[in-house]
Amino acid sequence: MYNLILKDIFLIKKRFILALLYIPAMALAFQGSGLNMAVVGIVGGTYILITTACAYDDKNNSDIMLNSLPIKRSKIVLSKYITIYFYTSIGIISYLLISNLINIMNINIEFYTINLEGVIGVLFSITLINSIYFPIYFKLGYLKTRVVSMLLFIGMFVGFGSFSSLLVNNKISNEFLLHVFSVINTQSDIVISLVMIGIMILIQSISIMISLKFYRNREF
Repeated sequence: MYNLILKDIFLIKKRFILALLYIPAMALAFQGSGLNMAVVGIVGGTYILITTACAYDDKNNSDIMLNSLPIKRSKIVLSKYITIYFYTSIGIISYLLISNLINIMNINIEFYTINLEGVIGVLFSITLINSIYFPIYFKLGYLKTRVVSMLLFIGMFVGFGSFSSLLVNNKISNEFLLHVFSVINTQSDIVISLVMIGIMILIQSISIMISLKFYRNREF
């Protein structure tokens, strides 16, 4: 499995620069919007790397090659999920380096400080998006999921922006949601983080099981 992870990393090494440039680009795009671009930038950059690796796999017929070798399909699937968090780690580190560099150079670009809540938010968002994307990818392959990939990418911005706007402007009118947020506000950051981690594990576990089922039944 280690070699499968390295394979993905080497495939997209030239795209790391593009993903890094994406972070300050998002900082400029969301200036004054009230959105936490730390989450948007890191999640977006990570998602670019993940889908790019899938694109290169399709271009190089990696699935055909890997399935001709004595490698379990479960390892192929799990390696993809593991790379999510490698790319996310790179994204977080890159964000911290770029934001500190911008501050040192006194450039007038607003960068949000990323704390534990921000890290959990990034992990939750990227887990949710890829838990939707990967089962479809392993079922149909990259070419047939490009539209889904794009919709998820756009949906991330629309959903995050709309949700943030509702919170900032206090426009949530649904009684159930109001009750949920009321309960959340009474909890400590540690409790909220642990609950989110638990939800992440549940979502990803279900996603992995679905991906495994689809990929095992797929013919090449």
